[in-house]
Amino acid sequence: MNMRKTYQNIAKAFGLILMLIFNSCASITGFEEGRTNGEEVHSLLVSANYTYLPDLSEGSIIGDSGGAPMIEASYKYGIKEKLDIGIRANTFLNLAVNGKYQLVGDQQSNFALASGLELGIFAGLSVWNVQIPLFASIYPKDNICIYLNPRYIFQTAGAQNEGANYLGTNFGILIGKKNKLGIDLAYYNVGASNEFATMLNFGVGGKFVFGNGN
Repeated sequence: MNMRKTYQNIAKAFGLILMLIFNSCASITGFEEGRTNGEEVHSLLVSANYTYLPDLSEGSIIGDSGGAPMIEASYKYGIKEKLDIGIRANTFLNLAVNGKYQLVGDQQSNFALASGLELGIFAGLSVWNVQIPLFASIYPKDNICIYLNPRYIFQTAGAQNEGANYLGTNFGILIGKKNKLGIDLAYYNVGASNEFATMLNFGVGGKFVFGNGN
């Protein structure tokens, strides 16, 4: 009897993960500083997350409500001192390319502000999203970064679909002078078909920096 219950629980968990994968949502992970990498410097970020997805309406491109774990990896390269380009992917089958430009400060300033643009696609299908973020961070100590990442996201599945709007922010802390460990919290309002709901994410991650730079 216990074994049967165990199998049922496994099947439910597996079904929930499949539901979240095939009812796509844009990635709302954070871990972003206001500083860019610096010229010819590489960074790799790996994070483990738990995402709660709202149910907005029948047939919504956001998908059904529920939560599931997700792993994400992102890579950035500094092509200029204040300009990074990058790519990220996760186990929800999202793939995105992005750019980030530092508006205020440099790689040593106590306050830094950057913005950028990201274009993502889900599982190679017609569901895609555009993200416009703002990255702000302060450094009370050399090895502590506290950041706030407000962001707007538009997601659509083509001209016949109304699309969805995400508006929210990420808040977190990174600890370490070069390579860093951190936690990230995300809170977003998601709207589709004139309905709005809450989407949440919690993550823990590590950022690893390499390359000589200038």
